[in-house]
Amino acid sequence: MMILAFMGSDLPAQNSLIALMERAIKPDYRLHKITFSSRKEGASLNTIRTATAAGAGPELLTVFTGIVREEEIALLRARGAFFCVLPGVLPRVLLSGRVGIDDQFIFVTSSPGKCGTEAKRKMYCTPEEAFSRCLVAEMRRNGRLRHAAAC
Repeated sequence: MMILAFMGSDLPAQNSLIALMERAIKPDYRLHKITFSSRKEGASLNTIRTATAAGAGPELLTVFTGIVREEEIALLRARGAFFCVLPGVLPRVLLSGRVGIDDQFIFVTSSPGKCGTEAKRKMYCTPEEAFSRCLVAEMRRNGRLRHAAAC
């Protein structure tokens, strides 16, 4: 199972990038989107556990939006998720410094070439490229891909 968690900007911006990704991956892959808007204690963690339980086929991409809590990130990270961070102000949970930004974090925008600086143009990728990175990682985890260049 492939898992992407979108963070940053706002839900309409996240949904716009997810729609671009979904158009690019259909019909070969299915996308299941889960949006967190309720913040009941433990509800999001239970949803993550249920949605990422073993048994989903390799053609399923589970996408989470509205990720804002450190515990959500920790659980998703443990499940092998990649985190798609949109341009703009970093989410508060990332600014706190308690969550390290590592190679599971992908900076995503619809138009990397329109980013304001050369450094940002090199750092950001498209939603399709983010999916590709997730797919390669999943194939490596499952032994279906042994030697592929990192995206």
